[in-house]
Amino acid sequence: MSTRSNIAIENQDGSITSLYCHFDGYLQHVGKILADNYSDPKKVEKLFDGNGFRSLTKNPDDLERYEGNEDRYEHRTEYSFVDASDSLFIEYLYLYKDGRWYVSESKRLDTEDGYREYVFYYSKFEPLHKALFKLEEVA
Repeated sequence: MSTRSNIAIENQDGSITSLYCHFDGYLQHVGKILADNYSDPKKVEKLFDGNGFRSLTKNPDDLERYEGNEDRYEHRTEYSFVDASDSLFIEYLYLYKDGRWYVSESKRLDTEDGYREYVFYYSKFEPLHKALFKLEEVA
């Protein structure tokens, strides 16, 4: 089973470029690698120099990227990035904005009187370092 994620960057014009990452998208893997290894803006730019990938590595040169353009997406706004992501299948969204990483997590809400027993949605973005700190407090 995969924990899928979308990793994105806000461009200078406010648009968003996102890449699909198929494996290990959870905070303890992708989140930690982004926080520990992708704080340098030049390295972040290199991450977005190609298509999506199977799993995030500490060095963008080591990524096993997908062929074609299927796993690289352009969005007009942050809202359209979140809206285009499928909260049932993409568990985490990571966004590099204003020199910092942020994370949003897919959540499930049980419904009492809906046509479905539950719905999925994304939490608001929070700074990645805070999400990782909360994770350490629980452990």
